[in-house]
Amino acid sequence: LGDVYKRQPINRDTNLPDEVTFDATLDEFQVSDATLFQNPDFLTDVDAIVADLGLSSDQLADPAYGLSFLADGPLDMRLNSKEKVKAADLLREWSEEQLTELFEIYGDEPEAKRVAKAIIAERTKQPIVRTTELAAIVKHSVSKRRAWGKIHPATQVFQALRIAVNGEQRALEVFLPQAIGSVSYTHLTLP
Repeated sequence: LGDVYKRQPINRDTNLPDEVTFDATLDEFQVSDATLFQNPDFLTDVDAIVADLGLSSDQLADPAYGLSFLADGPLDMRLNSKEKVKAADLLREWSEEQLTELFEIYGDEPEAKRVAKAIIAERTKQPIVRTTELAAIVKHSVSKRRAWGKIHPATQVFQALRIAVNGEQRALEVFLPQAIGSVSYTHLTLP
């Protein structure tokens, strides 16, 4: 990795380095503890960590990822194709209680139980494997006010499934404590 951050003289007026230089490392949160945090130089010479937690608009726009309810695509949602579990697998295998909890916790979905119940009912007829199928199920299961509101009713359900499929919460639970423990507080001035 080299020098992750090269220390610069501190500006007395701002208490910040006059110039910041850094080396970037591209890594997934799931493996960051095995690479970044095992590097002794990284552990002793870090003043800040920047983590990109979003997904790209290219991924959202590509129906093959199955991340958008606006275009028909496979109900995949994996950001890493090496992962085995797809969103369609969760919808096929998880119980109504598990889906309800998923939608409540990761999607903050106010009608999580109704949506989960509708998914269970639909999957007994046929597997749910397309993004537009899931979006239609969600839209028909929520209240009319939400079904025709400004925000598509499937937004929070898709978010929850994406978080679960990609293990985003688990990755952050591993990454954040290690990142916080690695940051040097030598330039931090408290009032």
